[in-house]
Amino acid sequence: MDWFADFPGETGPYIWISLANMGLTIAGIALFAFRFRWAWLFPVATTVAFLSLSIQAQGIRTSFGPVLTLAVCVYGQWRWQLYKDGATTSIPLRRAYPVEWGIASGLLILFTLITGFAGSELISFVGPGYVLSSLLSSLPLVMYLGFAHGIFESWYVGAAFGALNLASLAVLVPAPPAAFVYTAVVLGLYVFGLLKWKAALNHQGRRAPVAHPAGS
Repeated sequence: MDWFADFPGETGPYIWISLANMGLTIAGIALFAFRFRWAWLFPVATTVAFLSLSIQAQGIRTSFGPVLTLAVCVYGQWRWQLYKDGATTSIPLRRAYPVEWGIASGLLILFTLITGFAGSELISFVGPGYVLSSLLSSLPLVMYLGFAHGIFESWYVGAAFGALNLASLAVLVPAPPAAFVYTAVVLGLYVFGLLKWKAALNHQGRRAPVAHPAGS
């Protein structure tokens, strides 16, 4: 989601693509908060744009993270469309099962290894900043998988992602004020989504139980 901040192109068309993707990111998070079924198209659009530019500039070896994001978003779009017909008018929500916390932790480690080290030939240059960057690239994958299953706690992952992004701007890299504003807005939207889904989950709990698709 915030991979554009790391892209080497800082002038010309790249800056306009970055700005457009920032706008799409903000809109996408807001639409996820309202459980808009087609919200998945927004991270797909930003990821496709980045993937194209990344391959053009650095080759396919740097593109494992975006490919995983596309796969997760396609999966999420498919799952949310399962609720299009029938009595369910919105995406039903639930809390994470205890075992899913362990699954999420394992997936986070796996995604971090894939996005950070798959195809990498610069292991000697790996340091805290590199590991943090890989972790930041992996957190949205876990969050999106949680969204796909309507898991309320997914927004905590998003809030952690936003907070780590904000901290990394302050500690690891010199960033212009606009970057802090954008990252703070994104963090605020994650908090808004968390509160929105919490209210919806509480309201849903006062109604008849909603059946989730098999494998939820």
